[in-house]
Amino acid sequence: MKKLFVFAMAIATAYASNNAEATAKLKMQARPPATCAEGRAFALLGPINPKSVYTNAVSIGNESTMYAQIGGGSAVATLLFGPIGAAANMAAIHNKTTSQTGKINKDLIVDPFVMLEQLLVAQDTGLSSLPKINITPFVVYLRPKNSELIERRVVLDIQCDGWKGRYSYHLNSMPAQKLGTEMTDQEYLDYQAHLQNAEKQLIKLFQADASGKFTVSEYNKISSWLLNPYFSAPLPQAVLGELEGRTVLLGQGEIGKDQYLFAFMKGVHLFDASQLEIGKVWD
Repeated sequence: MKKLFVFAMAIATAYASNNAEATAKLKMQARPPATCAEGRAFALLGPINPKSVYTNAVSIGNESTMYAQIGGGSAVATLLFGPIGAAANMAAIHNKTTSQTGKINKDLIVDPFVMLEQLLVAQDTGLSSLPKINITPFVVYLRPKNSELIERRVVLDIQCDGWKGRYSYHLNSMPAQKLGTEMTDQEYLDYQAHLQNAEKQLIKLFQADASGKFTVSEYNKISSWLLNPYFSAPLPQAVLGELEGRTVLLGQGEIGKDQYLFAFMKGVHLFDASQLEIGKVWD
């Protein structure tokens, strides 16, 4: 139990501290270069390796859609029994993930790569010869431990002039039991359109970010299972403003790092106002 106590104290010390010195040390995605704001064409890259997004994520239906089960094992076992406990914990999460994904009707999974390809072809008006911005789309079905809801997000990983960033559009939650159920033809078409519209909005978000629309002026206390599926304690995040009526938020973490606590927090996020509760300024 001593190890558990030490772990809890470490978490409390790291994330309950609410002073300027703590927020000054936050690792967050840098703003994209101004050179990426205009005079560029988008080039598709992909697919992304799910393990680079989250260690336990698995592909479902196509190479650009993944499922991530958060929890399902025992963190206490990891703390008390070291490597043996960690192995048992990972096995339990893997088994739960396999159980969930085995119920999915793969024919119902819309491919975000195909949707973005169609969008870019439709928008290309002789821009193909311009310098390229590389873009990799993917969708994450995220289920926090013991939750009856699955959170869905459309994501674009973008590379431009040596800079890398991530932009996420949060769709509405769906009941876990609906993950493998049938859709009508109209429901399927509606979801395709919704996913493609999310990709379109994320491109606008990136372009606005590159043009200097957003700056970090303060941090707010944000508690959201959409950003942090591990625990509900508030953490400092930066509210950047709005884009077409949706809240723009910059989360903690950097691309290629922090595959656990910050795995789903990093990058710039686009939320509906009903999906996020913004707390007081983190002094």
